[in-house]
Amino acid sequence: MSRAETVLRLGTAEGFPALRRRLSGVAAGLLYLVVPSDSRALETPVRMRLLARLADRAPYRMVVVSGDRKLRRWAKATGIAAFASLEGARAGRLPGRRLRLRLESAADPLALRLRPESVRVAEPAKRPSPLPGFPSPRARPWPAARAEAALGRRAAGILIGIAAGALLLFLFAAVLIVPGAEVELALATYSVERSVVLQVDEGAGSGDPASLLLAGRAIEVGLSGFEQVATGAKRDIPDEPARGAVIFINRRSELTLIPEGAVVSTSAGTIIRFRTVEEAVVPGGFGAQARVEVEAVEAGLSGNVPALAVNRVEGALALQVGVLNDEPMEGGTVQQAGYVTSEEKAQLRAALLQRLTLEGENSLGEGLAEEILLPGSVQLTVQREVYDQPVGAIADLLSLEMRVVVSGVAVSEEELRAATLEALTRGLDPAFRVLEEGMTLIPGEISSTDDGIALPITVQGRFASSVDAASLRDRIRGMSPDSAAAYLERHLDLSSPPKITVNPGWWGRMPLLPWRIDLTSLPEEV
Repeated sequence: MSRAETVLRLGTAEGFPALRRRLSGVAAGLLYLVVPSDSRALETPVRMRLLARLADRAPYRMVVVSGDRKLRRWAKATGIAAFASLEGARAGRLPGRRLRLRLESAADPLALRLRPESVRVAEPAKRPSPLPGFPSPRARPWPAARAEAALGRRAAGILIGIAAGALLLFLFAAVLIVPGAEVELALATYSVERSVVLQVDEGAGSGDPASLLLAGRAIEVGLSGFEQVATGAKRDIPDEPARGAVIFINRRSELTLIPEGAVVSTSAGTIIRFRTVEEAVVPGGFGAQARVEVEAVEAGLSGNVPALAVNRVEGALALQVGVLNDEPMEGGTVQQAGYVTSEEKAQLRAALLQRLTLEGENSLGEGLAEEILLPGSVQLTVQREVYDQPVGAIADLLSLEMRVVVSGVAVSEEELRAATLEALTRGLDPAFRVLEEGMTLIPGEISSTDDGIALPITVQGRFASSVDAASLRDRIRGMSPDSAAAYLERHLDLSSPPKITVNPGWWGRMPLLPWRIDLTSLPEEV
């Protein structure tokens, strides 16, 4: 009898979800799936393996028809018959379909039960009474019969104990010798990245991670800080004043007293002043002279003037004497000293703000139990800042005191994790699952909206094939290790062949008991 045929032509732009929906409506019989060479639905070997998984569970027999040699090779590798044309498929011979054992739905033919009503227990024959009207001798056993009965009961107890011990020993030995298997799966993982906007409502009692809505709570803490840095800019400052001697010349006949601290100066260019360091007397008589030690009023190099440059007396003393230096003034020096710049003030402020922000985040986080500080929500408000030196001041150190308030928004850690997982899961094929380990959250710039706070985030993570451990154990039990490995490679996206170890090694087959198969999956990035 010929089977019913169905021809399903797949469009180029149709994706795998659309293909799966169309296959769900195909009835039993023979299905010819015509696939174009540039099909989006079957563009990777993983999709072909997913198609094979759907075909294994379907009531129809699937045949792939495609002019793409690569698609036909993928189909045959998964156990699906493949031909280059529809005519060749109808004229060709189809390979036998794989036999699958489904014990979960089959009745156990060996489950026989012994019904109690089918067993008869023979009752001992009654001894007739020797005298009419008297009971049988069994009704009143003699002492010897009683002892015999007690001995029988003790023997029965001993036999029951021996049987129970033997049963426990047998069960223990069975556990030791029943075969077991370890299966290690290296699941292929792939990177995924999603950019979404989280909405945070500070007035909500609870959030809705499925809608990317989080409940938030405003928190703040006040902090004070002090920071000090050494000034790096240097410039010359006066160090020692220039020193020398001047000659006072009397302009009258009387002697003239030159007091300590009398001021003389140059007269050309920048005026450089000097003062006497001792009291002196100029003898009487016009032109009389007296030599007096002087030093520059201001320290530094400016006091190093040449000979004959000091020629003016300041004050009322100028009417009595004249002055002149017959030798140059020397000894005026400068030194390097630090001073405050506007750049150093800005750097000091930025360093203190950064430290206080970090301390504020730590302080806010210490008081949270099942909540975390929303990334990007921390803000710092400066209430007071005082510098100890103005810009340009000569100083080796610059200090800053600051008072700030650090605020932020706390959200539920569970809701944030669920929202990020929801962001990664959106649009992902149901045959895969997102790995919660290693998810990375990159926050954007937070902003205020009418509904609360909007936080754009970029979530990075990995996904791998979904593994139904119970179903896989049931599928591969009783197989040979090679057949089990082939089945796992055909139905899972693996980065390397599965590693199967059977104990004892000479057994050569997977255990029949599913719970004796230890299945572990280790995601590996590809």
